[in-house]
Parts: sequence; C-alpha cells; structure tokens
Amino acid sequence: MILVPGGLWQRGPLGRGVAAGLAAGVFSGAFVLLESGAWAGALAAFVVLSLFYGIRVARRMHRLWPEAGELGRADRAAVVRATRRGEPVADPALAPSVVAYAAALRRAAEEDRLRRWVVLLVTLCAIASPDTTPWPGPAAR
Repeated sequence: MILVPGGLWQRGPLGRGVAAGLAAGVFSGAFVLLESGAWAGALAAFVVLSLFYGIRVARRMHRLWPEAGELGRADRAAVVRATRRGEPVADPALAPSVVAYAAALRRAAEEDRLRRWVVLLVTLCAIASPDTTPWPGPAAR
C-alpha cells in the first residue's frame, strides 16, 4: 500500500488489483526471462504473480483503508495526493478521510516492518550461498 502509486487509487478495487498484479507480473516475468532465458518460466511467473499479487494488493488496500469505498474517484485521489504530499486537502469535508488514510499508511508500515527483515535475510542467504552452476567460460560462447 505504501508503494502503490497514488493514481491507482482512482480505480475501484478490481482495477487496483488488476493494475498492481499486471505490474508485478510483467516485472517478474521480464526478470525471469532475462535471468534464465526460459519463456515458459517467464510466462509462469507472469501468470502466477499477476494473479496472486493482484488479489493480495486489492484485499490489503481494502482492509487497511475501507473508507476508500465511500469516496468517489476524484476525492480518493485528492485524499491520497494531499496525504502523501503533506498538503491540506481542498475540500474540508475530506479531512477525516485524510486522517484515515494516514492511519492506514502507518498500519501498513508497521505490518511491513517484519517483512523488511525477511527480505534482508533472504538476500543475505542468496549472497552467501555458493553458485553451483558451472561457468562455461568465453570459449563456450
């Protein structure tokens, strides 16, 4: 939720999930393709991550800020923009929504605190593990 672009909030829950899922799927599929050169692996990464990440993001965004459903597209985007920029919102009636969205961002950051350590631990394990694939060397190319 913290890294979701503000413009994504203009969409409904389904649109947010599809957009976030497609972005994650395309990025991951491209990474798999560049890393392994396997089209089947890239397609599998695209499909699986698009589906699961899209569903997860949409559910998490709704769980953390359920008040978003009560706002229109433009109001939702204005609340997100004002909160992220630290500016006052143009419509005073949206002030409670700004407070609710800011609280949702704080909850999301608190929930992600443990995940940061997990990502760091996995990264350190990947760096420390030996590469067992043989290096073909320049003559094999």
